[in-house]
Amino acid sequence: MKTAIANWLNYTVTPIPNPLLDPSNRNNRGIQHDLVGYLLCPVELDWENLDVHAKIRTGQHPDCSISTSFFIRFLYPKSFEPDLEDLEAGFLTGGLLVKAFKHIFTSPNSANEISLEDDDGNSEDENSKPTKRCKTSGKRRRGRRTVAERLNMTTVTPRTIAYVCIHVHFAMSCAEEWSNESEGFSYPDFYYFIVDFFEDTTGPEARKRTKKLLAWWNKYVHSYREYS
Repeated sequence: MKTAIANWLNYTVTPIPNPLLDPSNRNNRGIQHDLVGYLLCPVELDWENLDVHAKIRTGQHPDCSISTSFFIRFLYPKSFEPDLEDLEAGFLTGGLLVKAFKHIFTSPNSANEISLEDDDGNSEDENSKPTKRCKTSGKRRRGRRTVAERLNMTTVTPRTIAYVCIHVHFAMSCAEEWSNESEGFSYPDFYYFIVDFFEDTTGPEARKRTKKLLAWWNKYVHSYREYS
């Protein structure tokens, strides 16, 4: 995932990252990198505000930290502007997340179907596609089973989505090795926040929204049956 994330951001999005990400290590990743920092920033914070930007990087301001919230920029579509009054709209439909899911579970080649540049997913409409699909043969070597097939996965679940969220976030971090925390960001807390977003819902509207979001994932990302 470390290499894949670097290649996707270096060669499939505009503007081009400056500096380019090194696919072989994470030395220039994390919040010190302009593009990666933006993607790791909670949407409630204005990364473009230089004062906020500086406070996030120093890590000395609790109200301006990447751990302030788990509604993180990369979890939303590139062209989608999150509504601060409704942070759940568009949440967990980002093209980078979708691409990573396919990379992990349905093969690296299948991830090429997802274009980050045309990322305009919308979880409110399960008939909308997460991204524009690139032309690809969609073929894999005969007899080669995907991770999803080996695990007998039949649906996209809250836990598989949370698992991918962790992988993408960590791949963009500057951590040299796995740790439960990076730059003040807790991965266990992040994981359970995503799971609880689906499973610890209150009220019919919240349950309807999360069910629709899972239907969106199953229909367009993995060609799975609707989660029930």
